[in-house]
Formats: sequence, structure tokens, C-alpha cells
Amino acid sequence: MISSLIPARRGSTRIVNKNLSILNGRNLIQRAIDFSNRVNMDQIAVFTDYSADEVGCDSALIYNRNFLNAQKNSLADEYLKEVLPKLEVGTIALLQPTTPFRSEKLFNAMLSKYRELNDIDVMVASGT
Repeated sequence: MISSLIPARRGSTRIVNKNLSILNGRNLIQRAIDFSNRVNMDQIAVFTDYSADEVGCDSALIYNRNFLNAQKNSLADEYLKEVLPKLEVGTIALLQPTTPFRSEKLFNAMLSKYRELNDIDVMVASGT
């Protein structure tokens, strides 16, 4: 099982509600959800302190992020410790909403390589 984890907190200090910024008709979180659907993720989890109504998505996708793990200095390992027990974990694809121009072709190639190298624990792909 490959799960898409989309961490999104409302506490951006430079751009208020940055993750809800509209780009080409959809907010950044919706774009990450849409991408996850297009690349056929088995599970999508939006780990956030936003509500489903604010994001504009099905409430089943929302996993509540506690206040302490939604601060500007919150570390990924801390919020992962909070959310992972709530998911049917196999492989996690961490999709930051603030990287909205992902390449499906590159992502699928990366997943294919990950499956080929099935003895590795982590693979990181960054950029567009």
C-alpha cells in the first residue's frame, strides 16, 4: 500500500493561509489531493489543522494535526509520530502542498524505481 501524506498547517507567517492559496482555480492542498488521485495512491491523508470545509475536500481525507505539531518550528519527525499510527502504513509519499508543479511522469518513474529496489527504506525525490 502506498499512501500519500499531505502535511499542511495554517500557521504560515509570511503568507497567511498559504496552503489555501488558489493556483489555477484550486488551493494548494486540493492540488496535492488531485495529484495523489492521478498517480493512483492507495490512501490519501491530509494531516492538518484546517477543516475539510476550509480545504474543500471530503472529511474522510482529513487527519487532525494537534496544535503543538502545527507550529512554524514543528519538526517532521514529530508530526509523523502523531499521524502514522492513524494510517494503514506501507509506503508513504510525503507531498508538500507548497510544491504544486509535480511531474506525474517523474513521480511514477520514482515509484517504479522504489519498487524495483524493494530493500530500501527511504527514497527522496525533490523538485519538479
